[in-house]
Amino acid sequence: AVITMAFSPDCTRTVFGGDDGIVRLWDCTSGQEMLVMEGQSDSVNSVTISPCGKHIASCSNDKTVRVWDSRTGECLFVLEGHTNWVMSVKYSLSGERLVSGGYDDTIRFWSPTTGEPGAVLNSSLGGVYSLAFSPDERWIASGHCAGGVQLWHAESGEQGPVLHGHTSLVTGIAFSPDSRWIASSSRSETVRLWDASTGAPINTLSSHKADVNDVVFSPNGFQIASGGSDNKVRLWDSTPQKHVLIEKGGVDGEAISDLAFSATEHQLVVGSSNGKIWLFDPQSKSLIMSKSTNWSIKAMSFSPEGQQLAIGTDDCLIYLCGLQSEESAIELRGHTGVVKCFTYSPCGNWIASGSVDKTVRLW
Repeated sequence: AVITMAFSPDCTRTVFGGDDGIVRLWDCTSGQEMLVMEGQSDSVNSVTISPCGKHIASCSNDKTVRVWDSRTGECLFVLEGHTNWVMSVKYSLSGERLVSGGYDDTIRFWSPTTGEPGAVLNSSLGGVYSLAFSPDERWIASGHCAGGVQLWHAESGEQGPVLHGHTSLVTGIAFSPDSRWIASSSRSETVRLWDASTGAPINTLSSHKADVNDVVFSPNGFQIASGGSDNKVRLWDSTPQKHVLIEKGGVDGEAISDLAFSATEHQLVVGSSNGKIWLFDPQSKSLIMSKSTNWSIKAMSFSPEGQQLAIGTDDCLIYLCGLQSEESAIELRGHTGVVKCFTYSPCGNWIASGSVDKTVRLW
């Protein structure tokens, strides 16, 4: 099955990693497989392409990070040091830093050009579940299985504030677009908002009554959306004077499965696992439309211009819905297994999808 994917910066290539331990590079124009990069002996958990587009980094349950030449498929470096599964690997936005995090409770810096190991950051918060660079590249944030969020100085690797508050696994972490705030979600039924420079808690958003499964900032940074297993999606004001802007229930017996902002910031879409879809206007806090389908929704994404919604389901299909049209959804058929992940290219001309049928398709 496909586990992870990423587009190249110029939107011409897509890289995929799966549970077969293979990294594949595809040409978005021709739909042809360009390179097959074999070497990792267990599931690939994360892939990323360097900002210059010349290198691909992947990490795996085999405890290694590998850096590949995106033109030849040659493995340039095998980065060894982790002693447990490596769950996330990230380039900084400038491409000058490469970091990885894993279940051995460490974050490791590597030279992106030589593969030489750098600082090893040991965390007391438990296994690293995810990593994120702040947009201004000052900070690295790590989310942990034991319920903490750790900030690190991206330049020096020195430990920054520890964000204590969650009491269970941190399921999601996001920086605001201006790098001032961090939002984190957790199985402790809360969303927490933090000051990124000091680590000071700003708000605890505790209206959810079950696991909070995801949290995202709106593109303008003014609002935060969260979805949970309590069948609720909530839209929050991200200013220090917290309040719930929207609180909507899901369908009885079904949790919210996904939510996404449009790039225009004018729409927030929410989906449930039994096929209910809501479309909200975050500015007016009003419900634009709702729709019941027979789709078991796994993932949703707006096209870059916000006029189309792509929905991935467990019936092996992807549905394309025009938001300004009453016409029936377009069905993209081809997968023979559950569609687990997909994404639009930044230019909006391509959709890449991955499935448990062990294939990747470009549309």
